[in-house]
Amino acid sequence: MEGRVAAHMKVRVAALIYGRVVVRMVSREAAWVDSSVVAWMDVRVAVRTIVEWLYGWKVAWLHGLMVEWQHGWKVGRLHGWKVELLYDG
Repeated sequence: MEGRVAAHMKVRVAALIYGRVVVRMVSREAAWVDSSVVAWMDVRVAVRTIVEWLYGWKVAWLHGLMVEWQHGWKVGRLHGWKVELLYDG
């Protein structure tokens, strides 16, 4: 998947902007694959989820129950209403 972005999701609004990816979704599960970055979002409470990728620094604001984030050797599992992930890509 090098250089390609594959997304499988049930969304209402999905906006792709150069240098930034903003996804708003109301769904049960969504998967976003971008080379070595994998994020699985499980939004069982059907709230609006906003995921924002910024070039260089990766920033994600997530509202949901379970988030699994893989980047290189890093794997994190987070539970909560608001989660912010910061790392220099």
